[in-house]
Amino acid sequence: MNKTRTVQTDLFEAKSKTGRVYVISEQTTQIMSTFLDNSNTGWMDGTKHYKVRSGGSANKLSDTEFHILASGEDATRL
Repeated sequence: MNKTRTVQTDLFEAKSKTGRVYVISEQTTQIMSTFLDNSNTGWMDGTKHYKVRSGGSANKLSDTEFHILASGEDATRL
């Protein structure tokens, strides 16, 4: 049986060209992995999602650039 969980794996600020600062939380979906011989069991990282603390989501454009969906702005990680 596969188990999944979502954990916060990062929390950071990003600033737009207009000067607005957004707090972004990286959420990672993890899947419990068990091998047939039960020798290795553990959580494997899956997809990552980015949530804006003030509400809504963000899309990751690069390692340092994010698009804030609610405002339509791009922001650079500080």
